[in-house]
Amino acid sequence: MSVKIAVVIDGVNVAGGQIAAFVGSQQRGFSSTLASVPFGANVGKKYFSFQVWADGAGESISFEYAAAGSSSYSVLSPEATFVVDGSFGTVPAPQTLTGTAPAGGGGGVSSPPPPTGAGGGSVVSPPPPAPPGSTPEPCSDECEAEFAVCATEGPGYATCWQEIANSQGRIASFCKPRCVETANMLTYKDYVAPSPPPFPPPAPPGTCTSDCENEFGVCCTEGPGYTVCVDELRNGQGPLGGICTKTCTLTSKMRAHDHGKCLSACEKEFTLCVTEGPGYDACLSELNGNAADSRLTAACANGCTPTAAMLGLQSSSKSACTTACANEFENCVQHGPGYADCVTELREGKKPLGDVCDQQCQFTASMTALASNPADGSCTNACADEFLNCVEYKTNNPPANGDSACASCTKEINDNPQPNTPLKEVGCVQNCGFTAKMTNKCPA
Repeated sequence: MSVKIAVVIDGVNVAGGQIAAFVGSQQRGFSSTLASVPFGANVGKKYFSFQVWADGAGESISFEYAAAGSSSYSVLSPEATFVVDGSFGTVPAPQTLTGTAPAGGGGGVSSPPPPTGAGGGSVVSPPPPAPPGSTPEPCSDECEAEFAVCATEGPGYATCWQEIANSQGRIASFCKPRCVETANMLTYKDYVAPSPPPFPPPAPPGTCTSDCENEFGVCCTEGPGYTVCVDELRNGQGPLGGICTKTCTLTSKMRAHDHGKCLSACEKEFTLCVTEGPGYDACLSELNGNAADSRLTAACANGCTPTAAMLGLQSSSKSACTTACANEFENCVQHGPGYADCVTELREGKKPLGDVCDQQCQFTASMTALASNPADGSCTNACADEFLNCVEYKTNNPPANGDSACASCTKEINDNPQPNTPLKEVGCVQNCGFTAKMTNKCPA
């Protein structure tokens, strides 16, 4: 189960430390890496992102937090219920868990020490006497067993006796008030709890190897994304199947690639990129590349996992234009009406380009390099029209890096090295002079 948790201690969203997940006393997940919500109402909020495993659906998962360098834990609430292939929190809306730091600081919750006497030694209250006229009874076996848990894992010997006397807490369900202490219960009078183990504990057996970890990173950043890569690993498919053991436990570095699924706005822009732009492979690289002037960057969270609909576009991706098409296109540009008109002829299937080119083929680098400026060095009319489209789009979908729509579209012409952007495909050339309608839209 994927969890994304924002930890709040004493009302403050923590910006460091470590978190662990447990089923009972067994650790089932761990993270010491924090990320920030990249967009939406919770933008900037810090959260942990990691995987939790369990023996089956319905198990209760508890969480504990430790500040950096501390061995004291804060118990967090609420708990989670394990759901197979489910999630607990998302990137835009991580689940908030709260806890309280101890009065003495240190970043965690620990039981208060027993009171001290005048000489500095521990003072442990004996069990209270039975009331006059009553016949004291030894504490039952069930009480004795629960007392052992209370004294060693709970508040300690003296407080446990106080809870028995006042019929308080869990132990009151097992012990009669003022029952007589047994010899076994007396052994916990001087019990000192061992120091808790440091975070993080040793990696469980079967952790994925470093080679598997590296290949998984390649799959997530250059391939289909976290969810599909996990499926490939678990099913023994693709390159991961040849390197990784199907049942190995993902490392924290591998789990850090889980950025959540791409949202609907990203899915729509990715579909346009594939069907009207450079094709599936280039669009997938653009999605993972987080280029400042990319339309996908404006619509998508960096590194988000493609949805099923996005992955389904792979089969419809355009193939590159053939060598014969590229040669005829070059002839059209150099001896015919020019780059912009030749692009239109190709896309509309007009002869002679229509005889040798697939209307939807992906332009090669040599074809986009043929774009040329008018004699005066200004941008072509086709470039100007597409520039206005770009500005309108980015006005409605602001770039994630904070650039204005005008600045982002200008960078796409002058700074983007990729040859297959919409602006460059229609004939925009680096540093071409803005036409009147371009400067009217975006004054210098």
